[in-house]
Amino acid sequence: MRGYLVAALLLSLSSQPAFAWGTTGHRVVGYIADAHLTPAASAEVKRLLALENKSSLAEVSTWADEIRSVEGDHGPMHSVRLPLDGDNSFQLNRDCPEKRCIVWQIALEKQALRSRKTTAQAKLFALKYLVHFVGDIHEPLHASKDTGRWPVQLNGKDTTLHMIWDSDIVVFNARGRKPPELARDVDASDDRPVDSSGKPSSWAIEGRNIARDYILTSRLMRSKAAKGVRLDDRYLEASWPIAQRRLKEAGHRLAATLNEIFK
Repeated sequence: MRGYLVAALLLSLSSQPAFAWGTTGHRVVGYIADAHLTPAASAEVKRLLALENKSSLAEVSTWADEIRSVEGDHGPMHSVRLPLDGDNSFQLNRDCPEKRCIVWQIALEKQALRSRKTTAQAKLFALKYLVHFVGDIHEPLHASKDTGRWPVQLNGKDTTLHMIWDSDIVVFNARGRKPPELARDVDASDDRPVDSSGKPSSWAIEGRNIARDYILTSRLMRSKAAKGVRLDDRYLEASWPIAQRRLKEAGHRLAATLNEIFK
């Protein structure tokens, strides 16, 4: 029992910062997904969102972070910690001990949305979790054993590598664009089709590989071991193509998931 009713009652009393992708990134994922829903899925999503006078997935995309202080240690996991030297397979018992990981959590939300026994209110909560978790699993450091939660400097200010990937890259490259406009630009950012046929476990493996090959590079790790990591706006700009692609993939895959559930 997640304590949904308690969380809903306390939500208005708490204002917690968003984590993976930050507010802007999660809303971008929601807007992209909204744009690719089938008519049937869109109608069902709007019916559920109307229970809280909401009209878009973007509006509820950060809810799962906002209630984390209420849920405490018993809340759902927002990550899966795949070893950087692991292979490209996913084994539930090995990679999701005691079924405490985001891959399993996504499966639970999908099951709740499909079930005829789930009440409308419970389906709304499952939907709000799902939109957030599909975003989270596409942030590479949410699928890596090394979370990047260690000190770095960005433009001379103390932060962490994880926070840079969660928020700074997206906010910097938004360059003042609001989430709806940024979502349209991200969705149109390249002509490569998004493969939405895979499972959440494969999305996590993609993210772990990005963390290994493009984020936690040997050069960066040497800097960490020596004088420390010092980054600037050039890093934020150079990292944008990767982050942008992951946001686009998250939006399309969220839409495909909901289209399949509500067909």
